[in-house]
Amino acid sequence: MKKCIICRKDKTEFSDEHVIPDSIGGYYHIYTVCKDCNSKLGTTVDSKLINHKFIEFQRHSLGIKGKSGTIPNPFSGTQTLKDDPTQKVTVAFNEKGQLTPKLLPKIPQLKLKDGIENFTFSLDYQDLHLKDKIIDKILNRNGLNRSQVNFQEQKERSARPWIQSKISVDIKDFRIGLLKIAYEFTVDSIENYFNDPLAIKISEILLDCNLEKMDSEKIIFGNGFDKEILKPLEHLIDFENKNHYLVLLQAESMGLICQVNIFNCFSVSIKMSDSSIYLKENIIIGINDIENKKFEKITIAELIKRTFSKPEYRFQYFLPTENELIEFIQLQNNKLFDFYKIEDKTPFFDKKGEIKYTDIEEKLKQKHLQKIPKGDEINEMFTEILLDEELFIKILPTLKLYQVISVQIEQNRIKKI
Repeated sequence: MKKCIICRKDKTEFSDEHVIPDSIGGYYHIYTVCKDCNSKLGTTVDSKLINHKFIEFQRHSLGIKGKSGTIPNPFSGTQTLKDDPTQKVTVAFNEKGQLTPKLLPKIPQLKLKDGIENFTFSLDYQDLHLKDKIIDKILNRNGLNRSQVNFQEQKERSARPWIQSKISVDIKDFRIGLLKIAYEFTVDSIENYFNDPLAIKISEILLDCNLEKMDSEKIIFGNGFDKEILKPLEHLIDFENKNHYLVLLQAESMGLICQVNIFNCFSVSIKMSDSSIYLKENIIIGINDIENKKFEKITIAELIKRTFSKPEYRFQYFLPTENELIEFIQLQNNKLFDFYKIEDKTPFFDKKGEIKYTDIEEKLKQKHLQKIPKGDEINEMFTEILLDEELFIKILPTLKLYQVISVQIEQNRIKKI
């Protein structure tokens, strides 16, 4: 038996939980939510997000089908004409998948005008074959037959009318769906988070779909539509591509934070813990790729690796005399100038010529070394690392040792993910 991360009870039956609902293109699965809670979350929590009018527009735009196999119609229901509020209209998909308006038959009562009873009715062009049936229905309702009626000619609209539609938009409750995504992502990504005091409160909120408690805890920052929270990473992540992104980060002043971005339509930051001790890496990014139908987690190191060029190393040397400086400049002008490598790795040597580090990366990754950031960190990253011991590299073609006192790592941004 194991504990369900929602009800926190020992359970035996667990089912496939979509952290991001599959009806909005979610491909992130976990198996730590019991069968009962999974079903309950779908009805009470997920529904507030996936049935949101803005989500329906996005699913329609991207052609994402729901569990029923259909693409949602954001204009479902009955609309009216702007110049005739009594005329009802529906908007549906045609055979080509295009939204097409259709007038609903308007069957009026008889009216007395100039001593003569008369009526008019409207039909959509697609329903003209129903004209006679509708006329007979009106006549039968009023105890008349066709011999008692004079018919005027049919008239067609010369211009397409404007459709007037009223749409109700939830601006608050949908955030509990984002809270669920953030909570499940955090529990799944951080081993010890489940027992955090705030994690316990969040699971209680989700279990009861307690919207009032969600608001009273004041753990959600932003109204759900504010894109400002994305700015720190927008030079690395292409939020405009309609994928879903989850970002876990921590700061001493704020604790553990999860940013959720759905379709670049909804964006919030959620406080997951008051503590800032959880992340070994200072950031974890979840990427739900709708086009390639996959979900993956990456660290900030992997993010930099994918979005910036390979690191280039520039060494600052200790050249104690003018003659050594002149000699080194001449060496740099040699066509065969290069760094000595072993299996494509540049080693550090001690002053006797013995290998101290088989790859300079072994040394540069030491956390205690002083690192001086340079560049704008958006389009270019320059980091100078000061060495704390006497280390040398060999230069081709002479294989002479030269002491290195610092290393500058240079990378340029080449794309977003």
